[in-house]
Formats: sequence, structure tokens, C-alpha cells
Amino acid sequence: MRMDFPLKRRFFAKFHKKNPFVNFLYNERLNRVFNLLPSTWENLTILDLGCSSGYFTQALPVGARKVGMDIERSKIVQAKKHHGRLVDFVLGDINFLPFRKESVHIIVSISVLEHLMKLRDALKEIGEVLKKRGLLIVGYPITNSLAKMSIKILVPSDYKCIDPGIMGRECFDESPSTHKQDYRKIRETLSCSFVLVEKDKIPFRWFPDFLSIYESVKMVKSSTTSAPCNSCLENEESLIL
Repeated sequence: MRMDFPLKRRFFAKFHKKNPFVNFLYNERLNRVFNLLPSTWENLTILDLGCSSGYFTQALPVGARKVGMDIERSKIVQAKKHHGRLVDFVLGDINFLPFRKESVHIIVSISVLEHLMKLRDALKEIGEVLKKRGLLIVGYPITNSLAKMSIKILVPSDYKCIDPGIMGRECFDESPSTHKQDYRKIRETLSCSFVLVEKDKIPFRWFPDFLSIYESVKMVKSSTTSAPCNSCLENEESLIL
């Protein structure tokens, strides 16, 4: 049964009301990740990495301890102002998580992994913070030819985030908003430390990659999180789009 995200339409209707494509994608990616949450969450600690202003974090299930983290101080200030009574918000870097080892039951992260230069290091940190058999639920874009064409036509201002030729390689690598990781590299790196439980895609989970634009996965921490696979070690550099 589909579970609708409580505040998604009101929040994004104000920000993207002139672009139905962006409004659909932003709303639907939240829905798909939300639907991957377990049905039982009482007394669990859920950490939202890259929480921005807390719009998704505050809507996480009641009964769980909800924690949101973001690297931008202005976003954390905004999140605390609007949702501080319901959620603990902290400033932090995904590569240096300020949490005790094996202290979190579920980690959620939406549209964050594709922006990281050091993806493997971040996933190692996540693995250390998660409890044994803890869940990682993440979403990331499938930036194929269809997605690139759609962005170029419908959201031309965002095309620079996926094409390093527009702003130059150095600026592209330094910008926090650009996509430095390809979805195939994200899958590969995730599989080194986590075991897939369930996945979904936009528009449909059974669509092939070349017809999809976004993927959400639920994974469980494996017993070998601290030991990266050979393919990750052989290819340290990001797979740039």
C-alpha cells in the first residue's frame, strides 16, 4: 500500500510551482524513499544525512528518535527554527560523522551520494555508525541520456550540475551541487559494504535503466563493511559524468 509523504506537496508547490517536471521528481523521490522505511520504528534512531532544512526529517515516523544532519550551517539553522521541537539537528560532514559507532538503526540519505568526491570514505563512515544489521536507505539520480536530455530541455539552469564542460573541471569538482558520481559507481560502491533488500525506480521499478531517472534502495549493513571490495580499491577516483 502506498504511503504518501505528509507535507511534500505543500512545501514543493511553493518552490517549484512553475515547473511541473521538477515538482514531480522532487515529490516522487521523497515518496519512494519514504515507502522503503520499515513498518516498525518505535524506539529506533533514524538519521537523515543531507537533511537540508528538515522538511523530510520532520515527517519521519512518530515514535522514532529523529536526527537530521547537514554540512550547511544555514540549513541547520533553518531546520532548527521550523522543526527543532520534533527533531535533533546537527551540523556535520558525511565523511566525519559526529556519532558513536553502532549507534543508529536506520540512515536515510536522499540525493547526496552523487555529490561526493570521496564516496567510499563516506560509506565507510556510514557503516561504522550503523548498528549491526542496520538499514541504509538512499536515493540517487539515474543520469542517463534520457535524464540529461530532460534536464537540458526542462531545467536548463541545472544542466551545469551534470556537465563539467560548462563550468570547467576544477570548478565542477569543487562545487557542492555538481554530480560527481555516476549511478553505476554508486551501486558498485554500495554493494561492497551493504546487501540489497529492496529497490524502486522512477517512473516504475521494473523499467530498465535507460528509461529511468531515479533509483531508491534499501540495504542492510553487511558483516564486511570495513573491508572494501577489490573493484572499489582499484578505482579510487570518481566516475565523472
